[in-house]
Amino acid sequence: MEERVKKTVTAQMDVGIRVNASLAKGMGVPAPAPASAHEPDTIGAHITEYRRERQAEARASRKRPAACDPEISDDELDWRSANPVDLEALSYREQSERRVSQLGLLLVSDEATSEALPAWLTNATGKLRLRARVICYWPGNGSSQRAVVRMLRRLGFHVEFEVVSTSLRAQIGLSCGFVAARVMHLLRAAGDGWFEYDAIALNTDATSHDTLLDADAALGFFRRAPVDNSSGEPRSRFVSNTQLLRALQHWWEPMQTAVTEAPGPPCARCGKNLHRSADCPFYPGPRACTCTDWCSAGTMDETAAVIAEALHQVATGAAPRAQIFRVSNDCYTGPHANGNHWFSVICDIRCMPCPAPRPCACV
Repeated sequence: MEERVKKTVTAQMDVGIRVNASLAKGMGVPAPAPASAHEPDTIGAHITEYRRERQAEARASRKRPAACDPEISDDELDWRSANPVDLEALSYREQSERRVSQLGLLLVSDEATSEALPAWLTNATGKLRLRARVICYWPGNGSSQRAVVRMLRRLGFHVEFEVVSTSLRAQIGLSCGFVAARVMHLLRAAGDGWFEYDAIALNTDATSHDTLLDADAALGFFRRAPVDNSSGEPRSRFVSNTQLLRALQHWWEPMQTAVTEAPGPPCARCGKNLHRSADCPFYPGPRACTCTDWCSAGTMDETAAVIAEALHQVATGAAPRAQIFRVSNDCYTGPHANGNHWFSVICDIRCMPCPAPRPCACV
């Protein structure tokens, strides 16, 4: 980007210099130096200085929220109320991590095994039931999965961490994306029994040859040779978050045969009052048939932010319950993110009713 701006400025200077030279020639005035004599570093410095001035002006003109105490520093303001120019200076990872730290919580990258919890969470500790399953069938059992488990346990979750063992077999090759998608499908279909779903049955289904072959066929992979002749196992490849969600949709949608929806308008899928539900341009089927309404896939820092914000919602009474079905990558968000593995994170955050006759404001 910086290089393109430099080239544009240099080209504009060339045009100006040629025009001035033609005028000066007839007036006997020495022509200006050619553009190549201008040092690129000088041009870059002017561009940088200009950008800094514009950002300083934007920060100076930023308006605080009306309900904000004027004594509160900029660092204490919610990051979402910041000026967009300020947000451009933050990387996506920094934005995700700020969502966690401004709730008073340690980041997922922090190696501490315990933390001083903020008041909004300690005040609700006795009311909450926090359960989670983190599932990874990669033989290496990497540090990224353990970092998520460590964060969840710091927050008070009862965590079942399921990894390869004598009773749980490893994934086939690079099939972690499809394996995680299958885990999401099976546990979501189990309803309230997701936490008690048998670990061995889950592992057997998610890592089976049939599951991988079905996912490969659904996405059109390895059509000519779906099986490796040397090993006898299905071929595998690392997939993107979009591809693993397509596989999840492939398994999830056929189960929703009994789903009914209002004909509309307004549309029961997108809520707009412009068309019937069956004609919705945004959703090809009923919302209950769309896996992305309840499952998401992304990086570790985003996963931590999703969990922290859902916990805050329930703990402060903004919601009675939150369920998180998240396929997490082992990398952090960034322009050079290079994730190597997908694993499953399922969380249930619930405000439990208080024993009668004590009144309860959390249900």
